[in-house]
Amino acid sequence: MNSAQNKSRFASRLLTGLILAATVAGVLTLGYMTSDAHSLVAVIGLIFLLITAYCYLHFPHRFIMAFGVFILCQKLLKLNAARINPFYGTMVGYVDEIVIIWLLVLFLARQSLSRSPFARTGIGIPLLGFSLAGILSSLIGHVPPGITGIQLFLYLKGFIFFYIILHLPNNPRILRTYIRFFTAVGIIILGLGIVDLVNPYWFRAVTGNEINVGLRFGIPSTKSIFTHPGDFGWFMAILTLYGFAYYMVFNRNIYLIFGLIFSLGSFLSMRRRNLAGIFTGLVIGVWKQPKVEKVRAGVILGAIVALFIVLSWSTIEMLYTDLMEGYVTSRHLREEARNVL
Repeated sequence: MNSAQNKSRFASRLLTGLILAATVAGVLTLGYMTSDAHSLVAVIGLIFLLITAYCYLHFPHRFIMAFGVFILCQKLLKLNAARINPFYGTMVGYVDEIVIIWLLVLFLARQSLSRSPFARTGIGIPLLGFSLAGILSSLIGHVPPGITGIQLFLYLKGFIFFYIILHLPNNPRILRTYIRFFTAVGIIILGLGIVDLVNPYWFRAVTGNEINVGLRFGIPSTKSIFTHPGDFGWFMAILTLYGFAYYMVFNRNIYLIFGLIFSLGSFLSMRRRNLAGIFTGLVIGVWKQPKVEKVRAGVILGAIVALFIVLSWSTIEMLYTDLMEGYVTSRHLREEARNVL
């Protein structure tokens, strides 16, 4: 046991030393090759990468949670940074890609130095097929290789991040920490969304968001800290399904309450796909339950859905009518990108 711990400790120290050496070498090289202004940016970027490496190696789960909050705020931060300097906005926009590539390098180095096995998942073959289809379509369309590679990474970065997280140490206590943390984050974002609904012009001016207010049937489309109501809606929809899923499994009313609260946020975004996604997820979730639980969950969630439809029928009817007029019965169907697709 001590021998294994010593080897693991040595590998971690060796990796940290290699990262530090690469950082110093990178600073010196970029400082020699670029102008003073870009050298400063390079130094800041490399220090950021060094801090990221330290946090990932020593506090991986805390780092992942902080990174998750950044992802939620990234578009708003990018918008504010671009107002100061367009270059700053571009840098903020690329932070997630840079961090994921850097984490992939650290992950591969750590796995190699510690000789740890790589986990197998059930998404390998479908992901390979997806990638080959994208590459083939790019070849047929004569897309430049550089653009193909960049777009392929943008498609795959979520799966890469998932694979990195899959290899982190995990247990029920850590899982509960994630649940509590992102539940609190979701409640804060929903609370800010309600403020955005009540006084959108003031709230968006304070947060530096785009002040234009999109109205659907006289109701402002809420976006909270996001730059588009659709982003707010999908985040609330995901939290809604998690809440209802935990209620189905553990039969605790607190999870049902959280599911109802977050479903309200998804409704405030005034986006049809979010609501349809919640409904579809609930139907599949109830269907997958054992027979006894299927009846209990079906009756309770069915009653909630029915009550929701009754109370908000006028808005749902207008959303449906708007959908039909825009994409089904319109005289200019080929002008809609979704119809062409």
